[in-house]
Amino acid sequence: MTLDAGTLVVGLAAAGALVAAFHFAEILGRARAATKLARRTMAAVTTHTLHDEEKERLVQRAALDLFAQFGLIALSTILVLAAPGLVMWGGQLIGVTTFHAVLNLLSSWEFATGITVLILLAVWLERHS
Repeated sequence: MTLDAGTLVVGLAAAGALVAAFHFAEILGRARAATKLARRTMAAVTTHTLHDEEKERLVQRAALDLFAQFGLIALSTILVLAAPGLVMWGGQLIGVTTFHAVLNLLSSWEFATGITVLILLAVWLERHS
């Protein structure tokens, strides 16, 4: 794989944009909230202290809330995946490199392994400092 500095810089910026967008989108937090809501709803449905009408209202409300959570998670995921694409497109627009060259870099096993190690190291350092 031949690599120039511009492609490497834009590739690292695209990977950074992906990590930052994923962090700020709070997709994992939204998924945890949806899971928590589903568990609370199931616990309420299986209790014997609520009447069937109350359970039905509770389940209907939870279904609407879960559908809204799904929409937010899907939209957040689309925006997260768009972030590195915008960086790559910007790199091509200013003439640093081509979108295709950065895509080839990002899809190489060497880059994926390297960036994974860097991210794991950063997370480890953050938790242990």
